[in-house]
Amino acid sequence: MPLKDGVEISPDDAIKQDLCPECGTDLTKIHPRSHFATHWTGPIREDRSTVEARRRIKLCNDYLEAHPEPTAKE
Repeated sequence: MPLKDGVEISPDDAIKQDLCPECGTDLTKIHPRSHFATHWTGPIREDRSTVEARRRIKLCNDYLEAHPEPTAKE
């Protein structure tokens, strides 16, 4: 569970506060896509991933859709 101010919070509460649902890192100060990749380094397989793991990955994917990273301007 991620920590906020030394207290465990749920992954759902973490993502609502722009924190990583795995470790509690502030997602507004980093590149979320790169950070999430540090937690999951292989393809997600339905037969080998737990329901909770798939749920947390979905939280991250939903976050990325709602908070697109800026693109480089030419």
